[in-house]
Parts: sequence; structure tokens; C-alpha cells
Amino acid sequence: MFMCELCALTRTFDPARHSGEQAEIFASFQETRDAEASVQTGYSISVGDIFTGALGYLGDRDWVAVTLEAGQAYTITLTGANSGNGTLPDPYLRLYDSSGTLLDEADDGDGYDSVMDYTANTTGTYYLAAGSYADIDTGSYQLAINEEGAGGNGGGGGTGSQATLDEMAEYLTDGYWEDSFDSRHSFDTSDSTEITVNLSALSSGAQQLARWAFEAWELVADLEFVETSSSNVDILFRDNDSGAYATSSTSGGTIQSSEVNISQNWVSTYGSTISSYTFSTYIHEIGHALGLGHQGDYNGNAIYGVDETFALDSYQLSVMSYFSQEDNTEVDASYAEPASAMMTDIIAIQELYGAAGRNSASAGNTIWGANGTLDGYLADVFDGWGGSNANLGDEPVTITIYDRDGIDMLDLSNNNSNNRLDLNDATASDINGLIGNLLIARDTVIEKAKMGRGNDTVIGNEANNRLLGGGGNDALSGGAGQDKMFGGVGRDTLSGGAGQDKMFGGAGWDQLSGEGGNDRLLGGSGRDTLSGGAGNDRLLGKLGHDTLNGGTGRDLMIGGKGADTFVFETGNGRDTIRDFALGQDKLQLESALAEGFGSATAMLDDLATVTDLLTLIEFGDGDRVRLIGISDLDALADDIIFV
Repeated sequence: MFMCELCALTRTFDPARHSGEQAEIFASFQETRDAEASVQTGYSISVGDIFTGALGYLGDRDWVAVTLEAGQAYTITLTGANSGNGTLPDPYLRLYDSSGTLLDEADDGDGYDSVMDYTANTTGTYYLAAGSYADIDTGSYQLAINEEGAGGNGGGGGTGSQATLDEMAEYLTDGYWEDSFDSRHSFDTSDSTEITVNLSALSSGAQQLARWAFEAWELVADLEFVETSSSNVDILFRDNDSGAYATSSTSGGTIQSSEVNISQNWVSTYGSTISSYTFSTYIHEIGHALGLGHQGDYNGNAIYGVDETFALDSYQLSVMSYFSQEDNTEVDASYAEPASAMMTDIIAIQELYGAAGRNSASAGNTIWGANGTLDGYLADVFDGWGGSNANLGDEPVTITIYDRDGIDMLDLSNNNSNNRLDLNDATASDINGLIGNLLIARDTVIEKAKMGRGNDTVIGNEANNRLLGGGGNDALSGGAGQDKMFGGVGRDTLSGGAGQDKMFGGAGWDQLSGEGGNDRLLGGSGRDTLSGGAGNDRLLGKLGHDTLNGGTGRDLMIGGKGADTFVFETGNGRDTIRDFALGQDKLQLESALAEGFGSATAMLDDLATVTDLLTLIEFGDGDRVRLIGISDLDALADDIIFV
């Protein structure tokens, strides 16, 4: 069935009238000319919609018409700077009847925002009036009305289920449409992955936003957007209607054509940078045009705690969400605009169109970040995270990295924040001073990471990682795999995890721990502490006064220059010390190893054997230590300490 023109014009969807047809998405309206402060206003909305406007001068009031039903309770909200929905400092809400008589007014709500609960006495036209307290402020605002307890158009009921990524993705492709009396739909790309688009009606700034949004979807899905001036296209873009929405004409589950409208004032109000709400709106609406629904059973307006279908529904997981990270009380993440397809969006769009192909930007060995191999808008994002970038803008953004294949690196060397990077898939990291704003998509493997000057934490994955800490006091953890870690400058902590790892402390007083596997640990120039852990390890202190403990297994320890301390404990196995310097280095033994001996000399007399230039101390139960180049037991006794 094809969507009738009436649905697009009225922004309403009546299942009884249009069975099987698709509703318009994102019923949001914007003031394009000043709304009159009377019943002569030219603006009207439906219950569940959002009206965005601005008070342009002192004393300005904007009236918007709405039809209410007798006996129905409604919640009306007027929000501004307090909630981040505009710049109006202290909104003041009024409600009038059909003749323009004042019925109610409100100045109380969440902070300086206004909330009004009202039950209509009669069915008919009412007027919502947006103003400021004492008419002394100007600024932008959002005006919304919902049936009490319903929130937006649909209303998820606030059940907030804890769902898997697959369940949330399936809701984007199927569940939302089923709740809207529709079914899954997408373009037929079986013969060609090209999606033709016409941007000719848009301003140059809006065209750039649309092209960036195309990149966002092309990075994750097997799609190629092709611009044309023809009117016979898959997706037609307009900006001459108020608000932002997408419509589609479908037949048998196949999208015949889609239309995206994002008003001219949307760009002028919210900006044209990558970090702007306008850009995330373009990604969102193109998602609808491709066949994705919302992340919950809502449309037009929603309140977290009332309307969410999933507990973790927020911008952090889906650009198709209505809830910011701050709206969602279950999410530990900073507010940030989604500047890519997010975790559940990626799973959903790949279900409809397949994953990005062999010619995608992330095919092969990809460097994400500084000095990257990616061009396009994401290069601006990473560049901006290292300083400033005009295309990125100043607002915080969140992105999800989907990488097709190859040996890949995430390069944050231009960033001086104290970052926490988790390379495991389906995880969120804290980058550029924010919490949970960089995500790695499920099944994406990033093998390498290069950090900046901050005190960074890096968690490796199961691949063979190469982790570079850079400046700062860093904590690097390799995880599974055969990893290489470089602490760089600063007091770093390196942990190998399972696998045969190589660790280089660099400058600073570093702590290196091999943990499992046959590891190699190199200290660097500071006073380093090297612990081999399990396995047959090689420890080299290099410069500085280092402490070396081979752990269990057959370990080789070399102190290097400086007064070093070699640690041997019960259960350490068979260790070799290659460069013990008498009168300078120390052999630190667990007291239990020398139990029953009154002194180090007595212990050596009983347990040590000297053969040429080698001293072997056998403690029993397989524990023994060899000191190469040492034959003077009396001098050695002076260098032994018990703890």
C-alpha cells in the first residue's frame, strides 16, 4: 500500500483508515514565523507532538492550537534552558479556551521549566501559550502536550525491560512497526546497493549535513547513496515544511520511495556542525527513510520513566532514541549527541541491508583517529577531540566504531584527556572528558591503540594487541592474546594477561606484570617493578634501581644498570639471575625459604653450591635460583635480605 497524501499533510495516522500504511515519523513542529498571541495563531499541533519556537522580544508570547477531548487528563510541558531544550531561562505556561479566555497557568515544574496537568471539560480547540516569567526573557523553547501517563505518541508504558542488543535491534526493524500497525520494510537492494537521493531543495549547509549522514550509514551498511537531480529517486529531501520527519511509500514490505523533511529553521536554530542536534536529526530521519523505527513505542514526544520500552534506551545505544543519556536514569554516560549509527542501529541496519562491503571505508587496515586513514566527517570528529575543528563544533558527541576487517588502530595520541579505552567489542569507553561516549560495535576487533598525554587506562581484547600509553601515568592491560605494550613517559602500570606478552615500561617508575604466559618485561629508565607471574618469563630492568620477581616458572632476570632487587618466593620455581652485582644488588628471599637458619651465611653454607662462576641455591620442592657470575658466598650473604 502507498501512503496517502493526507497522512503526510496532517501528521496523523489512523490504522482504521489506512490499514497497512506507514505513519509519518518524528511529529515535531517549528515556529517559522512569529506565532500570534491570540486565537488567530497560524500554528496547531496534535496531542503527543512537540512544538519548537522562540520568544524574540520582551513580552513575546506564542500561541499554539490543540484539540482536547472532554474528560481526558493531559500533561503540558514548556521547557527551555533548564532541561537543555532551548535557551529560554524561565518559561511560563498558559492555557486558554476556544474564545481566548485564560483557563490555567503554570510556572512550576522541574527547575525553571513549566508543567501543567489539566483535564478538559469540553471537547474542542484550546490554545497553549508559551511565555516567560514576568515577560522579561527571550529565548528558544519546546512546548509539548500528552495524555496524562501516556507521554508520547504510542507510549511504551515505562516497562523498561532489560533487553539484549539483538532484542533492541529487532524492535527497530520490526517491533516498532508492529506497535504502529505496520510491518518491516526496506529498499530492495538485491540487484544494486545504490540508494538514489535528491538534495537539490536543500541549502548548501543542509546538503553537507545530509552527505555526512550518508557517510554514517555507509560506514556500517552495504549501501551507497548516489546523488541525482531527478525527481524519480529513492529518497527525496525537502526543507519547506515545519519540523523534522520522514515518510515512506511501501508495497509488500518494500519501500518504493521515501521523503525526508527537515525545516530550514532547524539548521538556523540548532546549527550545521557535526556536533549539532541538526546532524543527529539527519542521521535519525535517514534511518527512518531506510526502514528503522524508534527505539521504543513512542513518536513525537516521550518521557523516560513513562514511555521507554527498554531500560537502556538512550542516545548511547541508538540514534533512533528519543532519550538523551541524561534523560535515562539507568545509563552511566555523559550527555552527547549521536554522530554515527550507534550499537543497536548497526545491528538493525545490517539485518535489513547487510554489513558494509569490501569497498567500505573500514575495509582493510584502518587507523581511526589522529593520523587516520579515514577521510570524511569522522576525521573531523577525531581531529576535534584533539583540539578544535570547525566542522565538528563545540558540543559533545558520541560515536560507535564499526570496523569491517584488517589490522586496525585507534589513535588518540592527539588527545590529552585522562581517557579510559576498552577495546573489547560491545563496550563503551570514556574519551575526551566524557563518560561512555565512544563505543565499539559488536564483533568489531580493533587490535592497536595509541594514547596521548593524559593518565590513560587501556583494556585490551582477545586479539594480539599493540598498546602505546604515550605521556602520562597510564594503565595498560593486554587481556588474552600475544600483546605488546609500551608505557611511554610516566609512571605506568602494564598487565599482560593470558598469552605471551611483551612489555616495555619506558621512562618513569613503572610496574610491569606478565601474569599468564611466557612473557618478556623490559623496565626502562626509572625505578621499575617487574613481576613475571605464571610462565617462563624474561625480565630486564634496564636503567634505574629496579625490583624483579619472576613468579612461577623458569624465569630469567637481568637487572641492568642500577642497584636492583631480585625477589624469590616459595613456589617461584627455577629462576636465573644473569647480572647480579655483589655489593650493589640485593637478593630478597621469602623468610619461609630460610626457616631454621640463623643467618644468610648459614643458609648458603647448607643450600648453595658453587660451580665455576655460578651459584645455585636449592630450597627444595623444586624451588631454586641460579646466580650467574657469582662464586663468593660470603659477599653474597651480605646482599641477601629476608622478608
